[in-house]
Amino acid sequence: MVNKKIIGLGIIAIIAVSSVSILLFLPKPTTRNLWIEDPTFDTSVGSPWKDTESGDTSDIQGNIATGQANFQILGESREFDEISKIPNSSTSLGWQKFRNENFQYPQKAIINSSGLYASHIWDEVEFGGLNQTKNYPSVHFRNTVSMPVNMEDYVIDSASLDVIFNASVGTNIDTPNDDYEGTQDEDVFAIGDFVIFYVLISDVNYTNSYTVGYNKTKYLGQYGNGNPSILSIPDSPLATVEETDLIRALNAAFEKDINHSKFIISLCIDIFSEDNDNSGDHDDWKALVINECNLTFSYKKTINQFTTFSFSQSGKQISGSNFQIVSSNLNFKYKIDKSWPTGAPLSELKIYINEKLYTGDKFKISSMNSTFQEAKIGGFDVNDYLEKDMNISVTFEVDLKDTFELEEIITISIDDLYLYIELKEIVEDLSYLVYILGGAFGGLMIFFVIYEKYLKYPKTVRKVRKLRKSIRKDKKVSKSIIVRKRNDLIDEKLNQNTAMLNLQPSVKSKTEKVKNLQIKNSKAMKKNEEVL
Repeated sequence: MVNKKIIGLGIIAIIAVSSVSILLFLPKPTTRNLWIEDPTFDTSVGSPWKDTESGDTSDIQGNIATGQANFQILGESREFDEISKIPNSSTSLGWQKFRNENFQYPQKAIINSSGLYASHIWDEVEFGGLNQTKNYPSVHFRNTVSMPVNMEDYVIDSASLDVIFNASVGTNIDTPNDDYEGTQDEDVFAIGDFVIFYVLISDVNYTNSYTVGYNKTKYLGQYGNGNPSILSIPDSPLATVEETDLIRALNAAFEKDINHSKFIISLCIDIFSEDNDNSGDHDDWKALVINECNLTFSYKKTINQFTTFSFSQSGKQISGSNFQIVSSNLNFKYKIDKSWPTGAPLSELKIYINEKLYTGDKFKISSMNSTFQEAKIGGFDVNDYLEKDMNISVTFEVDLKDTFELEEIITISIDDLYLYIELKEIVEDLSYLVYILGGAFGGLMIFFVIYEKYLKYPKTVRKVRKLRKSIRKDKKVSKSIIVRKRNDLIDEKLNQNTAMLNLQPSVKSKTEKVKNLQIKNSKAMKKNEEVL
């Protein structure tokens, strides 16, 4: 039967090897870590979120407020109405009188409470007939307008111009229906006498001008010859260009300004007195008045493409070779507060992980809802974008890929931005210890078995046991075992001991020693006999 010691030792070995194996191969626990600070944007002062903008920075801005990060696309609608009613009144300031190049002023050209006023009397025989330069006088009343914004960032979407004038003249103004054959006049009529009221839109340097309002009289001054007298024109509007042409003139003026914010509007009066009386012409322009000017236009913001705004955060590193990224999960919520214009279908919200664009999903601004929605149920796996031994960064960017018009501010918001990373600690592969321990315990077991079966007996006993085993199995014994007599063994042992002592013992002491040795040897022989 197997010795109980061997059984116990085997059990201990099995338990030890099993325990080590379990400890080595037991699955290592993982840790799930939040890799974003302030994911709910509750910190506005000292926030870990940093903002960056590029492109036309007047089109977009961002802020952190009310527990969310906001991207504001700065649309705007404005109205210009600073030129209205009577020129140089409180509603239309800034008018000044200017000469029209080399033309002379009319005899009277002023700005008064009724508006812009001119009068002129041309007498051909004045100063001995030398007064020929004043039959074509002209006056411009200009106003340089400064806009509060750079109009390159805006588009004019509507415009209107209304200008009111009136006039009164003497009977000596020559018109097509006057009598040129009677005794009244001996005139040579070609184009007659007339006045032109007109409006110019010009750039700030007055190099390019566009006529946007106009009236040329033809029958003003008609008198006699059986025709009704037309010696005045009551308050009447100038004819103006189409709205698109007015807008085109304004845009052209802004383009010439280095700051795209100024233009000049001019209200003009040109008088033409034809020299058509051989005896000396005389023309009385009593009152030529522009008493009202209304220029209004609305304009809204142009949002330029390639404009971006982003919030980003650089987090901790995943350092060391003993850590492994098991999984990652990114999720957030987003919304838009107003409808996105149809003219901007390409603009979107982008995500960058470690400065690498996340391409798994698209977040078109045109598809966003007005209430917070989860970006993706269950979140996004971003393992492919993570790297060890560098700070894990997350960036959310609004990218305006379209050029479009926007008349109001639109806000895109994000919140509840979470990035979780699950890590596992990697330990050295110690599986070889199982084999070493197993081998050691196996060797130890073999040794104990051999010891218990064989090595713990004296050499002679082992030989005898071996012989007995061979006899029991009817095996041929190749070598005999010589068994010496007891007395011979005692004498031999006694002589050996005596030689060691190197003494000359007395008979008495020798006898005592012999007795002691006999007793000792007797016990040994007896034990051997028991074994045999």
